[in-house]
Amino acid sequence: MGALLVCAGAAAPAGATAAPAAPESIVVGFATTSPRDQDAIADRHGAELVERLPIDGAALMDVPAGRSPSGLAAELAQDPRVAWAEPNAEVRAYVVPDDPSFGLQWGLRNTGQEIFGVAGVEGADIDAPTAWDLTTGSSAVRVAVVDTGVDVLHPDLAPNAPAVMNAGEFGGGRETNGVDDDGNGLVDDVRGWDWADDDNDPHDEDTISHGTHVSSVLAGRGGDGAGLAGVSWRASILPVRVLGAGGSGTIADVASGLDYAGERGARVVNVSLGGTVPGETMQRAIDAWPNTLYVIAAGNDGLSNDGPLPHMPCAVPSENVICVAATDQSDRLASFSNHGARTVDLAAPGVSVLGAVAGGGASFLDGTSFSAPHVAGVAALVLARHPTASTARVRDAILGSAVPLDDLDGKVATGGRLSAAGGLASLGEAGTAPAVGDASAEATGETSATLSGSVRADEHPTTYYFEWGTDTSYGSQSPVRAVAPSPPQVSEQEEIAGLRPATTYHARLVASDIDGVAVGPDVVFTTDAPPPPPPPDPAEPPGDPVTTPVEVAAPAPPTARAPSSTRAAPAAAASDAAVSVRRVGATWSLTLRLAAATTVWGRLQRRVLVPPRARRSTRSRLVSVRGLRPRDFAPGRHTVALGRLRPGAHRLTVRLRTPGRGRVITRRFRVGAPRPRLSARRSGGRVVTLLQLAGPARVNGWVEVLDGRRVATVRRRTLGGGRHAIVVARGLPARSYRVRLVVFEEHRRTVLAARVPSGP
Repeated sequence: MGALLVCAGAAAPAGATAAPAAPESIVVGFATTSPRDQDAIADRHGAELVERLPIDGAALMDVPAGRSPSGLAAELAQDPRVAWAEPNAEVRAYVVPDDPSFGLQWGLRNTGQEIFGVAGVEGADIDAPTAWDLTTGSSAVRVAVVDTGVDVLHPDLAPNAPAVMNAGEFGGGRETNGVDDDGNGLVDDVRGWDWADDDNDPHDEDTISHGTHVSSVLAGRGGDGAGLAGVSWRASILPVRVLGAGGSGTIADVASGLDYAGERGARVVNVSLGGTVPGETMQRAIDAWPNTLYVIAAGNDGLSNDGPLPHMPCAVPSENVICVAATDQSDRLASFSNHGARTVDLAAPGVSVLGAVAGGGASFLDGTSFSAPHVAGVAALVLARHPTASTARVRDAILGSAVPLDDLDGKVATGGRLSAAGGLASLGEAGTAPAVGDASAEATGETSATLSGSVRADEHPTTYYFEWGTDTSYGSQSPVRAVAPSPPQVSEQEEIAGLRPATTYHARLVASDIDGVAVGPDVVFTTDAPPPPPPPDPAEPPGDPVTTPVEVAAPAPPTARAPSSTRAAPAAAASDAAVSVRRVGATWSLTLRLAAATTVWGRLQRRVLVPPRARRSTRSRLVSVRGLRPRDFAPGRHTVALGRLRPGAHRLTVRLRTPGRGRVITRRFRVGAPRPRLSARRSGGRVVTLLQLAGPARVNGWVEVLDGRRVATVRRRTLGGGRHAIVVARGLPARSYRVRLVVFEEHRRTVLAARVPSGP
């Protein structure tokens, strides 16, 4: 079965394909997980690793000047430490726009009505009313729209776009505190995420409201006497923006959005974009979430995706993908629709499709972009009626019930068009789903806990995960793990961190295989209260008075619960531990004070700034500096060398384990560096700046008169550490000016100003 690749870009007329822009970066999948090895590989090939992607082992690498992205990708692919490499090509939204108008949703029920003077054929629809007799959807089914964003305030979408889609970032001011409370690498993603602008506001800014239109076809609120009706009237929409205002984006952003949708628990993901670009990175993201159904548009070139240049991810061979072509009002394959008996699965209405417009109102648009949400909506209906159905069974029900059409024979794998009523009716009885039991949860500190449960996989390989939150909507989720078939139930355990002190949480275990999904009972636990600060240690040598942070130890207070005699001693031992970080000369070290024999491991990360791209604001990310391998320590005081550290904010996560109890302690500290210095002068009609840098930096800026009006631009350049003389202007009249430079170092962004006195 063919998987589809999401792409972004300005809309192209039917039958035309806009050439993708030449990428300036490549996506590399490393076979090694060591950050040091990955950096070394990039250095060896003369490139720079600029961002680690959420897809396992994948990273974004800048292409050096004068190098070809495809050539560098081919060179890297020969390295045995690289699993794959491909240009970070541009992808485009699938849409053939038409003049906005008001009309009927013939794709849901076709009575032969005219749309723009074209009469349809009665019954050439998905037969939605018959399906609605059985169910109109459920808010418990989460659907993600990976697109240009969603106008969640539109009247047809607001009831189905909950303000809280991530409970781990909600409550107590966490939704706006600027902190990654749930530890997923994204700050305040309470409703969704915008990968195009790297912020938590996935609002639709597209000129034709592509993502909003798609969302309303999939899950516009129906039965309310106003606006339009989506296929599923009540599914919960998760907005994931990966395309910019012009409808274009990159493989890296799209793959990150696909991964995020699966990680956030979406059972159905609509992907109405793609292009003739590499598909490895997106396939990795899709394959990471086998219990999520990705419904992808086939593209609008009127060509076969079975050929040498298939649209991706439509042609990705993943079993949790449905690729969708477009039909018109007469049940014929639309002239613009891509097709393929091997790579496209079925067709759905995609001509003159009515959908919502950001800001209010509706319009008609053409494209396979609007065929895909018809299929995604039916998948949401099936899951509303059969909530434990596996992704494989939902997919089989939709494809197995497609209505055969002569015009689709040999054009799509099923030879048929979507049927909502058939999809609901054809879902067979589920097999023996996995069983879960023996659920428990116990706090292991003020910000951590251990979740436990058992899984039985009778016949098929099974995956499971734990989810938790401050209420029974949960919202946070552990990584998905696999367990082999095993008639006895297998006990599983997960350590979680990033919790709030003195807070009550709900948790449960979820397991799934090809026959269905099993959900364990809800269990409740309460994290410990914050400990009081410890007394100073007179034996501790003084640290650097400028850069060493105040040490914060974390002995746990006596617990209010009544632990069993077998767990009381380990609990106290695991909690009675202190961790500090300090600078000694040019190096840094970790100090441990342990009350019992303890296994210690962890990870050191540094927060770095990502240079802003066009139309993007500055953002930051955490990169791994080094890992601390598990080591056994006796009771007492121990020092672990961290070595020389680069400037910037660091986060050290230390895990401590004694028999029967574990704990996670996080320490944040900053490594300082001299700030840049700037001065300016006139010399022979030129304005010259003297810039002192402590290390490499990217510099740009402008020259202005004292009232703020700019008179010259300082072009962007990358400089090394040291003193630099830069000519920023020539031939300016003899008067006073001010030079402003934006210095973008890896760990900070600084705006410098220097006045240029009048003179010759």
